[in-house]
Amino acid sequence: MLAGAGAFTIAVSILAGSVAFGDETEKPSDANTPRPRLTLSREVTFFTEPLAADGLVDYAAALNARYGKGVTPENNAAVVLVNAVGRRDADYEKFASLCKRLGIEPVPEHGQYFVRFDRFVFDLGERYDRDPDAAAKRIGLKRDVLGELLKKPIDFSETLERCQQIPWTGSDEPLLDAWLKHIETPLDQCVSGSERPQFYVPLESGAGIDGLLRPDGISFSVLSIAQALTVRAMRHCAESRLEASWNDILAARRWAHRVAEGGMVIDHMLGMAARRQASAAAIGLLVYGNASRDQIERMARGWREASADMPLVECFETTERTFSLEAMNAVFRGTQAAYPEFSPSVSSKLRALRSHRYPRWVTTAAIDWDAAFRSINVVHDELERISRLATRRARLRALEEMNERADRRGRPINAAAMLLSITTLEFPAQRKAVGQLLGTIVASQLRPVMNSVITVDQQRNTEYGLVPVIFGLTRYRAARGEYPKSLDQLVPAFLEAVPADDFGDGPLKYKRRDDGGFELYSVGVNGRDDGGATAQPLVDTTSIADAEESDDDVMAQEDDPEKPDDLVIRVGAPRK
Repeated sequence: MLAGAGAFTIAVSILAGSVAFGDETEKPSDANTPRPRLTLSREVTFFTEPLAADGLVDYAAALNARYGKGVTPENNAAVVLVNAVGRRDADYEKFASLCKRLGIEPVPEHGQYFVRFDRFVFDLGERYDRDPDAAAKRIGLKRDVLGELLKKPIDFSETLERCQQIPWTGSDEPLLDAWLKHIETPLDQCVSGSERPQFYVPLESGAGIDGLLRPDGISFSVLSIAQALTVRAMRHCAESRLEASWNDILAARRWAHRVAEGGMVIDHMLGMAARRQASAAAIGLLVYGNASRDQIERMARGWREASADMPLVECFETTERTFSLEAMNAVFRGTQAAYPEFSPSVSSKLRALRSHRYPRWVTTAAIDWDAAFRSINVVHDELERISRLATRRARLRALEEMNERADRRGRPINAAAMLLSITTLEFPAQRKAVGQLLGTIVASQLRPVMNSVITVDQQRNTEYGLVPVIFGLTRYRAARGEYPKSLDQLVPAFLEAVPADDFGDGPLKYKRRDDGGFELYSVGVNGRDDGGATAQPLVDTTSIADAEESDDDVMAQEDDPEKPDDLVIRVGAPRK
């Protein structure tokens, strides 16, 4: 998870800022305050146990029971991550709590832990300022050489991305080489640890919505580790150590699948991002590794055997649903009266209603809380249904239809507030409508995030589907000495069939470049052939900047139907 946080974290923050709880000076008496009714059932609360002290479902504990089943310190890859990255800058008490939930002792504060490339260079620069000779000796460079390297501005993202895709040597990138040597021990631990069959970072039960956020950063470490493994793989490739290179790439791929098993949408997206890094490195090795046809065949078999689906459906069916439901728990609990904050005029009416006309419990009891919780489940049931559809195009079409229905049904927030303001025990027939509106308000915070998640999921899976075609192209080149003029030439000797484009009406697009390289792409979400133009190719080893650069965000980019969005692998001239 976003080191734990779910994709709904942002929405929860918005909700937390928009919920106005009753006057804290007005303390209701537990003995005299009637408790609102809430049914524990699959349709209402989804989980029915375990329960918190106040009788509401403890969703963190429920998720631990489901996803932590069969997970032990010995088979949990998350334990390997903790041992590899250490405490970092985490608060000791929080880190100790994390280790306790994992069933291990806290690791020492100081040790030979993994650090990111940018942090390594920053620390090295500080060490050089204090003692240049010691800093230079530590990484095996001359003092003057290191000083010149540290003076140059470094684009860390560009350097890492480039060195994931093409072979490089220590003389090409001395600081990158020094970094890999510095983290060799924890990185090797991560290679062996990727073989562990389980991955789960237990949540903190009994902490309400905070217990679902997991601010430990452990899952996010997978991205940095996958990056280091794939960069090291391309150094191995430059040294003609193809087996070592392939082992690092497969380890990165396994970590991608491990973290995706965490259950949350953010876990899924982190896994997708790490798998994208592994795919880019695999393509670089195939294109530039000069592997024999037999070696390519063995790698292709290994890639197929390691393949596993990373379904989004489980996130919608269970885990992300709990964020919405736990948020509604918070609204339900809030000093017996909690309503969304609306316009000043409507809010003043609500405050007057609570403070003067009726006791606080009246307005809370006037809401059908079962209806509120059910409204949230309806949204997640629909997202689950959409994510189970057979094709990506069908899922995108169903998502658009869901959004259109929601927009047609949606009422202005102020209208919902007005309904809340007039709802009292005098109007019991409105209780269900108010509950439904309250649930809709909570669920509406989720919809934009989930729309983006589904879109990015489609894109990343389509990109991943391009990799088997690369195996076919490189097998063809190994046999014929050049890439084919069309994908049809691969069938059937090098590829069973030319894959259809998930986003288009025909097969994937392909063209051999004048320099002997090629472009392979899908038309992307907009369904339009943009000629291979995109802001973010999976791989681009050419020297021609065909599109502006863009940061690789774990979440979706803002939708723009006019923007070129082809999903592209662009490879330059083969290396001799």
